[in-house]
Amino acid sequence: MAELFDLVTTAASTGLQGMQAAWSKIPEIARSLLSAAIGVVFGAWVASRAQTKRTIVAELHALRAAHALCFSIANKSLSLKKQFLRPLKHAFDEAFAAHAAYIHSPLGVFGLQIDLRTISETEFPAAALEKILLDKCFLPGEAIATMTAVTDAVHDLKTSLKLRNDLVDEFRKNPPPTHEQKAARYFGIAAGDQRDERFKDNVGALYVQADDCIFFARRLSDQILSVENKLRRRNRWKYWLPGRKLKPAIWKRAEEDGLLPLDSDYANWTRGFAKDPSIVDRLVNWFWSNTRLKREA
Repeated sequence: MAELFDLVTTAASTGLQGMQAAWSKIPEIARSLLSAAIGVVFGAWVASRAQTKRTIVAELHALRAAHALCFSIANKSLSLKKQFLRPLKHAFDEAFAAHAAYIHSPLGVFGLQIDLRTISETEFPAAALEKILLDKCFLPGEAIATMTAVTDAVHDLKTSLKLRNDLVDEFRKNPPPTHEQKAARYFGIAAGDQRDERFKDNVGALYVQADDCIFFARRLSDQILSVENKLRRRNRWKYWLPGRKLKPAIWKRAEEDGLLPLDSDYANWTRGFAKDPSIVDRLVNWFWSNTRLKREA
């Protein structure tokens, strides 16, 4: 072992002496220019590396913030659905079914109970989410489409909430004079040659739009999670990146309460995006392509 160490030391010393001898034979001006060039290249590399790291860290922070905003939108929609929209829809459906049964068999007097509760117009951070994702993050096409769906769903839900409160206010200030006319307006039933279905349509729209907010916000949250994890995994061996990778949100309680919309209800929307083939898929395709070529040959 000592002989091997002496051999390596001797070889390194000889090589160093040879490099020093070669360097001494280079003219002074050439050595100065070469040293300056090496310094410039190294300095530019260090500056570029630092700038790239700052860009990556900034995007990671933006993705983390966007992930939290998606959770906020989904959570607010879940709370709204649980506290107001689901009870409102169930009460309306039960009253509508009872009224339809009474019209079919009009026995006694129908006890009409009109739900005229107002709903607070919740604020959603959709604008902040859109600004962060478009200005500071690089997202694939499906994530951009999902983000657009989130902002559209939030806008539609807020519009329907305002319409609900306006309808309730209008009904209270100018109630129909008769019991039958009140039922006709509330249930969207024809009264003579007129039909006002705004109450009926609004109740259904609120429920569906809340589901839209929940589904698309959760889906965008998962897509942001995937982008953040890939970005961190791709660069963790190059730079020391602060923080830990994002973790998925837990929706178990909402699922147990039956608040989460079914993925199958949005199959037509999700079917429009082709998934990137995995490594296994590519290997299988390559194997079958080669097999077919060999058979043809």
